[in-house]
Amino acid sequence: MDANQNQNPASLALDLSSNATDRESAATLLARAAEELCAPATTHEQPLAIESAADTLVFAWPDWRNEAELETLLDTFARHLVGRTGACLCLRRDPKLDPDARAATEALLTAHARVLGIDAELDVLLIDDAFGPAQYASLKRMITCAIALESSASGVRAELYGALGEKVVRTSDTFVTAILQSLPCAQRPQLYSNAVLDTVNWQVVERIQALHPWLYPVVLGNLRVTPGVGGPVSADALENSMRCRAHLLVEEALRRIEIHGRSVLEVGSNCGFWSAQYARRGATRVTGIDNRDLCLRQADLYWRTNRFLPEGAWNFVKGELSDPSSLWSVRAHGPFDVVLCAGILHHLHGYRDVLAACAELARESIVLDTRVTEGPEAPERSPNEPFLDARGAESGKVVPNLGRLLSTLRELGFEPEVLPVEFPAGPGVEGADDYSAGRRVAIVARRTELALA
Repeated sequence: MDANQNQNPASLALDLSSNATDRESAATLLARAAEELCAPATTHEQPLAIESAADTLVFAWPDWRNEAELETLLDTFARHLVGRTGACLCLRRDPKLDPDARAATEALLTAHARVLGIDAELDVLLIDDAFGPAQYASLKRMITCAIALESSASGVRAELYGALGEKVVRTSDTFVTAILQSLPCAQRPQLYSNAVLDTVNWQVVERIQALHPWLYPVVLGNLRVTPGVGGPVSADALENSMRCRAHLLVEEALRRIEIHGRSVLEVGSNCGFWSAQYARRGATRVTGIDNRDLCLRQADLYWRTNRFLPEGAWNFVKGELSDPSSLWSVRAHGPFDVVLCAGILHHLHGYRDVLAACAELARESIVLDTRVTEGPEAPERSPNEPFLDARGAESGKVVPNLGRLLSTLRELGFEPEVLPVEFPAGPGVEGADDYSAGRRVAIVARRTELALA
């Protein structure tokens, strides 16, 4: 009996009665048919051909139109496959839902060159033939693991990833574990080839370790830092937070403002992670300000190793904008077209002075990321965590009221836009940092008056 055919009890009864030789056999056949009819519909499995001789097949279905997601795929996951023989990254391109093969390939090559470098060897296979639920079981058996990205949570992608079950990985750590477990026991310690290991700068490794904990999953050359080591927050939470915030602070923000050829000031810069993303997309001069010595040392190592901009086009200074002497020092490095203030305002006793300084320094736009409240702006007496808070271990921080924050920006000569959120609550973006519930927001504010020279 074909479960994909539409049948009704009347036709079943007719077919059965015509085949029955007596009442007992007819009743038996009718009962069996009723059981089949009431059973859940199943899809007959069809084989899927993946034309790769690799032993390790890693599957992913990215949003080909999303530059940030392609970079996350390569930076967080595919980096571990670079230089490895016997490993293939199998990427799905749906002929109906995704861009054509040429556009998809160009997007991937661009992200590859930007994130891994043009010389990084990575075996990639594009799966763009007929593909549907009938092939899901076959795919699950063949692959080592399936990388879940932000776009994997909805639509047809979510249906496919649901069918892949335990093969789905969501973090760098679980991805590496899945790869190791797929290898024969004798080979498991050899995640990278000797050729790759010979390129490791072990002095940089020692400097990275000496600067733990890192808040962001940065990459220094061919070394990827696991965030949070030695700190109170898990790597999974920090990595997911970074991915979600990158969607807002990079992808959505740069759709609204021009960054190519612009100068950037990053307030509370930490290691300069966000300004590095802006430099990758065309910013030509970057200054960061932070009052934590550890973060300034991290920024120096991160930027000097990766050479996001030429020497002299970037610098990180100690201080905070609420201090007049620091503000004076920062002015000397200007002027600035864009001021980025990510995750700082809700750690301050009062945000208006810092926001006014940002407005003074920004000739074109301000990009903000902060927790907000719909209630009164009252000091919170819980202790801060130096690892996360730009103001160190101080208490008495005030979370901005969203309405008042937007009004203040308008009074300072900027028109604010709260950026849309397309990701759900999850590790690192939940509770007080839940963007989807409006407890944290990213804002692009563009100047509405002529900037002073």
